[in-house]
Amino acid sequence: NEHSINALLNGLFAIGDCQRILFLYSKLSKNEVSLQTSRILLKGFSDLKMERQIIEIYESLKGFTDLDELTLSYLVNALVKIEKIKEARELIFKSENANTITYSILIKGLAKHDIIQHALDLIEEMKQNPKLKPNLVTYNTLLDAAVSQEDYTLMKKIYSEMKACDVGVDL
Repeated sequence: NEHSINALLNGLFAIGDCQRILFLYSKLSKNEVSLQTSRILLKGFSDLKMERQIIEIYESLKGFTDLDELTLSYLVNALVKIEKIKEARELIFKSENANTITYSILIKGLAKHDIIQHALDLIEEMKQNPKLKPNLVTYNTLLDAAVSQEDYTLMKKIYSEMKACDVGVDL
C-alpha cells in the first residue's frame, strides 16, 4: 500500500541506497503515484541530485496548473537544486497556487546562481500581486546574495526596501 511504499522510500533515501530506490521507483506506475509519494521522491532525488528522475516527475506534473502549494514547492526546490531555473520559473508562472514560499525558493536559486537581477525582478512582480508579499526570508535571501558578491550598493538598496516594506528587519 501507499503508506508502506512511502515509509520504505523514506528509509531508502535516509540511507542513500540508490540501487534499491531506483528499483522501487521503476516498479511504481507513473500514472498512479500520489502527490505525497511524488513529494517524497522529489525531496529524496533532489537531496541525491538525481536529475533524470526529477525531470521525469517534473514532466509528469508540469501540465497541472492546480498543483497544491506543497507539491509545487517541492518541485520548484528540486528543479532549482539541479539548476533547472527556467523550468522552475515557468512552472511558477503558470501555477494557480504559486505563493510567497515558491517565489522565495526560486529567488534563492537565482541568487545562488548569481542571477541577482532576475531575483530583484521577481520581487517587483511579487509586490504587484496582492496574493504575494515578499517576506523576511525573501529579502534575507537577496541580502545574502548581495553580501556574498560584496555589492554594498545592493545591500543598502535591499535593506532600505526591507525597512520600507516593514518586513521586520532582523539585523
